[in-house]
Amino acid sequence: MKLMCMNRLNARRVVGVALVAVSVTACGLDNQEMPIMSGPSGLGLGITMAASPDQLPRDGVSQAVVTLTMRDAAGQALANKHVALSVSLGAVLTQSEVVTGPGGQATFGVIAPTAEAVIDGNQIVLAATPVGSGDAANTTSRVMTIGLTGPRNETAPTPDFDWTPNPLEINQVATFDASKTQDERKACLDACTYEWNFDDGALASGRVVAHAFAVARPYSVALTVTDQAGVAVTLRRLVVPGAPAVPTVDLAVVPAAPLLNQTATFTANAKAAANHSVVRYEWSFGDGSSATTSAGIVDHVFTSAGNFAVTVRAIDDLGQIGSTSKLINVGSGIVASFFVTPTDPTLGQTIFVDGSGSITANGTSVASYEWNWGDGVTETTAVPTASHLYASKNTWVIRLKVTDSIGGVGTFTKEITIK
Repeated sequence: MKLMCMNRLNARRVVGVALVAVSVTACGLDNQEMPIMSGPSGLGLGITMAASPDQLPRDGVSQAVVTLTMRDAAGQALANKHVALSVSLGAVLTQSEVVTGPGGQATFGVIAPTAEAVIDGNQIVLAATPVGSGDAANTTSRVMTIGLTGPRNETAPTPDFDWTPNPLEINQVATFDASKTQDERKACLDACTYEWNFDDGALASGRVVAHAFAVARPYSVALTVTDQAGVAVTLRRLVVPGAPAVPTVDLAVVPAAPLLNQTATFTANAKAAANHSVVRYEWSFGDGSSATTSAGIVDHVFTSAGNFAVTVRAIDDLGQIGSTSKLINVGSGIVASFFVTPTDPTLGQTIFVDGSGSITANGTSVASYEWNWGDGVTETTAVPTASHLYASKNTWVIRLKVTDSIGGVGTFTKEITIK
């Protein structure tokens, strides 16, 4: 096989300059070199680019001067050739197209990206594409890179957070943790800064923070993460704290029908929602008196007889209230009774009554006996006996009202027929 010798361009790196073109002559298979800067084969155009300096700080100001040289397949400089330029996002070109001069060269500037710019590989990628060559094979872009110094910023931060407990209740302190946040393909942790907005007027800073919501509604919680290069990204998540169930409560009293001046024991059996407790009980006894206790049990003495609506409110640690009421009949403790003689009276015959069989409770005694004879006549005595003479034949209703020494009352009625 006959080998052809041809003039090639070889690239060498020198201090302060990315690439410099050197013309060499090579023969033989072992000296067949690849075209420089990923340019075309020896049959096409050759483009070399060299940057000075070949590294830039991420300051958005510093500039590298790039010298572009275009040669033909024979290594001869090509003048008046148009070349389109492009650069990776973040960097800026001083011009988008150049035209080679008599020596086949053109120069342009590349301005460094800012520290915040996200640039893959932490280097600027510059592309040059011949324009109007008339040969599709010669329109392929040629590329070069310019290194960047300072903090690498190949990716924007990826915020992520969760919270515990979840689900969350109102007034419950939750821990919000952004430790899952990623930057530069790894956990950012304390290399990033974290700002929180809880959508209720509260703000916080830090990777792990605590917060409680006072109202049961949806909250759009925002986490803004800023990496070391100053790139900030915000993530929003919907947090919906709920209101737990109010306490349930039922009420029992012993004795079930307390007497006047008798101690009645009330017991409230209350149950709060899961993970909560009842912290106090508020009592209303229906007779104008009330009490507050930490336990669900209380004693009360009614000083008057009658029906009373007793209400208890069980209040949990969130301030939620469950309540119930019970109607209590308070008796006087007096059992009134009497008997009549004669049992089959006739007109003109005196009727005698005896209420000594009436009894009282709680250590009280009878203070008075009030007799209503049913014919419009009433009388009150301190003793249990009385007498009456009816003026006509009829069936009459006799009513006895017994009052004890503390104001308790008992009544009893009986019919009698005068023949």
